[in-house]
Amino acid sequence: MQKATKEYLDYLDSKQHMMRERIRNTVTNVKYKGTAHYVAQNGSDDNDGLTPETPWKTLEKASKAELAENDAVFFKRGDIFRGHLDCQAGVTYSAYGEGKKPELYGWYENFGGADNWECVNEEKHIWKLKKEIPDTGTLVFNEGEAWAIKLVPSYVNGKFVLRDNNDVDFVFENEAKVDLAFHQACTKEMVEGVPLISHTCTNTGYVYLRCDKGNPGELYSSIEILPKRNTISVGGKKNVTIDNLCIKYCGAHGVGSGSVEGLTVQNCEFGWIGGAIQHYNHGNPARKGFVTRYGNGVEIYGGCKDYTVDNCYFYQVYDAAITHQTDCSGRHQDMINVKYTNNLIETSTYSIEYFLSFRDVDTNTSIMRDLYIGNNFMKDSGCGWGNQRYNPETPAHIKSWNSQNPAENYVVENNVFYYSTYDLLQIGCINRDGVPVMRGNTYIQKKDASFGNVAVNPPKPMQKFDDAREYAIRIGIGDKNAEIYYID
Repeated sequence: MQKATKEYLDYLDSKQHMMRERIRNTVTNVKYKGTAHYVAQNGSDDNDGLTPETPWKTLEKASKAELAENDAVFFKRGDIFRGHLDCQAGVTYSAYGEGKKPELYGWYENFGGADNWECVNEEKHIWKLKKEIPDTGTLVFNEGEAWAIKLVPSYVNGKFVLRDNNDVDFVFENEAKVDLAFHQACTKEMVEGVPLISHTCTNTGYVYLRCDKGNPGELYSSIEILPKRNTISVGGKKNVTIDNLCIKYCGAHGVGSGSVEGLTVQNCEFGWIGGAIQHYNHGNPARKGFVTRYGNGVEIYGGCKDYTVDNCYFYQVYDAAITHQTDCSGRHQDMINVKYTNNLIETSTYSIEYFLSFRDVDTNTSIMRDLYIGNNFMKDSGCGWGNQRYNPETPAHIKSWNSQNPAENYVVENNVFYYSTYDLLQIGCINRDGVPVMRGNTYIQKKDASFGNVAVNPPKPMQKFDDAREYAIRIGIGDKNAEIYYID
């Protein structure tokens, strides 16, 4: 194994830059047989939407309009659209005009501006957002110049307590020990003695933010929130294409769906996704009231067929940039013909995540078949804002967890796996067709860090990325043409 030279790392940085620019500047080239509809900031929902001169205005109109299969909806490049888009079956959603991709932001307003905030504790620099808002994953200041750190207590024995010490009551003023820490109480309803957080924006609360330098609305002209809902919901609709859109500032999933067929996400940009509260645990008595946060760039929860994510750019995703996942205990859910290709993924906790789990191991025949992960560039797993998570010992560029993950014809080739704060890879599956075919990948990790595991579950112990791992990569997992480097 060789040390990566400065020249080689410069080459990788150049490749990364070229991919980013290529994706951001992809032209619209979609095919559709039906009617085109147009949406622009200067439009009106009273327009017919049938020409660029008579566009609709809002995502709500595009969601509720009567569309037919094979129609297309085009959003104007350079414009910002706020809110939520519900897709319709067989419809293509893309961009028109010139300039940068149309941007879809998760919430309806920006909270920059001094009038949006009031000081409620001068001694400890605590500021309150005057409006109640949905549970938010974080606050993003000046488009990524800074971001907030969410303090999320557990709820145990009828009260909010520290996650790492359930004997201590949670008091935000005492726990806000760093600048830009924040807390938000959105739970107004209980189920079986545990707070209920809905999967929509109906749970709201005030944000309390420590800001040492003064009124945050004066310090930052842009303060975007990440509300708890998908920016684009596919809703299991068949044959949806999402093309050339920029999806940002969303607390759940950028694009989310249950079981689906024919979903294509291509030429898109995703940034600042996730971090909202998924739920307070109800089912496990040992973890009752413990809180989980979530949020992925593109997620399928359920079975899927003909699902593609191609030529997209992901960054600053709390959980996974791309994922297909489900627990199919007691039901059959296959994942067939899944392709993740030509994507650039940076600073996400998991670049690609998957799991297909079930308890009825002897009888369940669900499977992942024809899964292809190729020509992606994945860098800095665990280095983004998601590192504020409670379980930092999980990042990986491919993350399979410890589920059964039965697979046939599973190929991973020509990818760059470039540094992770934990494992470089965790690829597991039960032996329906052997371990994944690994070929022509590039592996770059700190010499004293973990390469991870590629094996039949349950995983073998994780091992350091050292000279012995080169043998494991080339011989153990069969990636004979791998390029393997370490960095300081």
